[in-house]
Amino acid sequence: MLAVDEIVVIRSVLGICFLVFTAKLLAGICQKYKVPGIVGEVLAGMMFGPYAFGGTIFFFGEPILRAEDPVILSFVQIGGIIVLFLAGLHLAFADFLHAVIHSCQMYSRFILRID
Repeated sequence: MLAVDEIVVIRSVLGICFLVFTAKLLAGICQKYKVPGIVGEVLAGMMFGPYAFGGTIFFFGEPILRAEDPVILSFVQIGGIIVLFLAGLHLAFADFLHAVIHSCQMYSRFILRID
């Protein structure tokens, strides 16, 4: 018989493995159609996360992905950091400066009401 803590750990590991598998699968499908792989990974997180289909897959009477699971929440936060880091790698510093200058100009026009 498995203890309660062991079941929680097994459920968390299975949930993370399920999310990683579906993310890589959808990333591969997206790359096949010349769409960035990160789009497939984000779609997998949205479709198979704890608030969608991931909450309907049961393991020992409870959903395999629960939103209040601290292990899942930790991986969600780490994943968000990685996505933001990868997005930053695709942006050149010159493009960033151009966007900052342009947004400052638009903001000043809005504040000063210049048409």
